[in-house]
Amino acid sequence: MRTFSLVAALPALLLALVAHAEFEPVGTITARVDGEARTWFIPGDVTGDGGSGALWMQVEPGMSTVVLGGFESRDVQFQRNPETGVPSVSGDGSQISLSFQLPEGAQRLEARLPAEGEEAVSLLLLPAVGDYRVMHALEEGRLSVTGLSLSREGPSMISGEFEGKLRDSEGKLVHHFEQGRFSVDRASFFAIEEAGQP
Repeated sequence: MRTFSLVAALPALLLALVAHAEFEPVGTITARVDGEARTWFIPGDVTGDGGSGALWMQVEPGMSTVVLGGFESRDVQFQRNPETGVPSVSGDGSQISLSFQLPEGAQRLEARLPAEGEEAVSLLLLPAVGDYRVMHALEEGRLSVTGLSLSREGPSMISGEFEGKLRDSEGKLVHHFEQGRFSVDRASFFAIEEAGQP
């Protein structure tokens, strides 16, 4: 789905609104990657201007889309070129982006990967923060949303599990993800129509 593929890139674009961290995380994404325990920290809206690594929005009528972005390091630089408006992110470690959508009002989701349409799911791993030339995508796995409480006005809570195989752009197997977990207690609603206004 074209609109959903664009949403997968939103965490980094929106986080460019944040000036600098070491940020206080609002959640984490954890997994065993090739047998090694890894943790990515999800930053919140640290400046109060809408930039966050934990968002939900309505891209299409009747559908809720959740976008989570995390970093292995909490000392990450988020910047935007003042002349071009192009965002950039830099820091140590890797970067992860997890996106899924489900019918508005749903409390649970069970999806097999690859998943498209109403159960579209995307998990992308960038081995180097901010380097979008190399991205590995989760395939041949599953994602379960086990807890979901979405609010337009206050904090939203999101939790779930995932596992699967990550492949590069040529289809080569690069990582096994096991015992994946994501948990956020302060996700924000992102109004796309307001973001598009000058």
